Amino acid sequence: ASTGMDIVQKMESVLINELTQTISKQIVEKIRTLGEENRTSYTAPQLNGVYKFDFDVDTYVNNAGTGYAPGGETYHSVQRKLVAKINNASNFIATDGRVGPAQYIVTNGNLASVLQDVAGYTINPVNASKLNTNGQLYPMGNIGNIAIYVDPYMRWDDNRIFLGRKNSVDQPGLVFIPYLMAQSISLISEATWAPRMLIRSRYAIADIGFFPWKQFMAIHVTDNYGVLI
Repeated sequence: ASTGMDIVQKMESVLINELTQTISKQIVEKIRTLGEENRTSYTAPQLNGVYKFDFDVDTYVNNAGTGYAPGGETYHSVQRKLVAKINNASNFIATDGRVGPAQYIVTNGNLASVLQDVAGYTINPVNASKLNTNGQLYPMGNIGNIAIYVDPYMRWDDNRIFLGRKNSVDQPGLVFIPYLMAQSISLISEATWAPRMLIRSRYAIADIGFFPWKQFMAIHVTDNYGVLI
């Protein structure tokens, strides 16, 4: 009290932040699961084990790994092929899912940096408001009508891209159902008379409707020679 700080309020803010990070991680994990299911179940694997929308950069590099394939490929042309692959998967979601194209992608900071260098990328506007708290999913920008989000918990070498869309409650997809969002319970310790606080929540992250995984897609990017990075 002598410093003008409300310790109880700050403790509650920390607990709520931990809760939101937990919910964010669980939603992203569900998006990954549905995207991988659509990737392996509803697209045909090629002879080398690469699925339809995977992007194998090594096919554009010569055997020695010292340059690009003889077809005149450049760094930016390979980047553009990655964007074309994303658009291809997005249109597949629109056609096979019968609702609409992908609205967002979730990836790591590595591939997000690659997409920043692509023509047509628009940066996420940063106004006078605050940025997202550390450890939470944060927007990086847009490519066309697809928003780019970075998952800070993905490894830097985990080169996967997850596409999805946020449908309404009467359409198939993934929904967050909060029953009890955040309820704080304050207690006083009998031993020390120090305040104790608990935050409890009840919610569900459910895939609903017919074939909800058709609204998502996973793209695995292989780049052993570091062409994109």
